[in-house]
Amino acid sequence: MPTMPQSAAGWRIEPPVSVPVAAGSRRAATAAADPPDEPPGSRFAYSQPCTYTLATIIQRAAGSPLSGYLRPRLFEPLGMKDTSFYVTDAQRQARLAEPFPGDGVTANSALFDPRVPKAMESGGGGLMSTATDYTRFLLMLRNGGQLDGKRYISAATLKAMTSDQLGPQIVRTAL
Repeated sequence: MPTMPQSAAGWRIEPPVSVPVAAGSRRAATAAADPPDEPPGSRFAYSQPCTYTLATIIQRAAGSPLSGYLRPRLFEPLGMKDTSFYVTDAQRQARLAEPFPGDGVTANSALFDPRVPKAMESGGGGLMSTATDYTRFLLMLRNGGQLDGKRYISAATLKAMTSDQLGPQIVRTAL
């Protein structure tokens, strides 16, 4: 049987799909019950199941969609007024950057439509933002996890986020 790509945690990487929160919860439960295919920390490949699982845990603990957790804790305090998982406001929709019709790269792909809210807000991707909002987020990171006198991320968390988590024992492959 061929070996599936792994995350550093050792679990198989599933193709990225949009699934409802309930299905995401089932996926998280399945991953928790399924032993890793390889020892944790022995191999790394980019994967989204870990971020899907984390998003499911946050949504369950918060009792709200991921946006309901992130908006009051991060987006609003940072002044990121144009950052969300969906763009439902008609005035903001006019500012969306989109591929051209017949774009050869995306012509045969089903594209995510940011105008239409979906059941799952993915922890693995899908936020829509502006350069101004993203700059505020990056400034917060550059300032050690704080901006405008408010702390968003502890120094220890930021250090962990920006440190090599894999170590020299992990085999890396070229992109």
